[in-house]
Amino acid sequence: MDIALDIADAVLSLPILRVGHQLLQLLNSRMDETFTRRRMRRRLSHEDADHILTLVPEPDLLDELPRLFAQDLNDATADHPKIVLLFDTHEAFFGEAIGDADSLIHADKLMRDEWLRCLLGHLDLSAGLVAIVAGRTRPPWPNAPVFPIPEQYIDHRLVGHLTTADATQYLTLAGITDPAMRTALVTYASTAPNEVHPYFLGLCADVALAAGPPPQPR
Repeated sequence: MDIALDIADAVLSLPILRVGHQLLQLLNSRMDETFTRRRMRRRLSHEDADHILTLVPEPDLLDELPRLFAQDLNDATADHPKIVLLFDTHEAFFGEAIGDADSLIHADKLMRDEWLRCLLGHLDLSAGLVAIVAGRTRPPWPNAPVFPIPEQYIDHRLVGHLTTADATQYLTLAGITDPAMRTALVTYASTAPNEVHPYFLGLCADVALAAGPPPQPR
């Protein structure tokens, strides 16, 4: 359309089509903004909608998103009495320092997952919301200067090795049906008697599933 308008404007003495096209784009953007406001006001209270629309996208609105998300989750408990949030690999917040997160400056370390603490801190736990965060290191959330999470709201659980029975059950649920293959994978991923490394076992299961079923003897 833009190329066609350029050709028409070159032929005509007045760029009427181009002006009309720009006017249409202007009206469309204004109407889209109006429709956006109306959609937001239908889904949110007038106070929340007006507050969101007045925020600058970055950084003001960006900083408000965790609180707004938590508010939506709190409201959702009216229809869903139990909501579980799962966050895996928390150490990924630390980037290249995931192997030694303690080497980061303490303030910088706490800043990296600030939005997550903000989200968790605004959840209504009494309404049935449960957040599970998995990671390799224990985050110092109670000492955070911004959005701290007190110790009484944190339940630390150490996830250790799988038992041989649990590892075998995992492989069965993963789709490895051959008993000999399950036994071989459990043995290969074991670090001690009745102690199977869960992550390594998962990698072994992925390889076995990608390779397909073992060849049957003729």
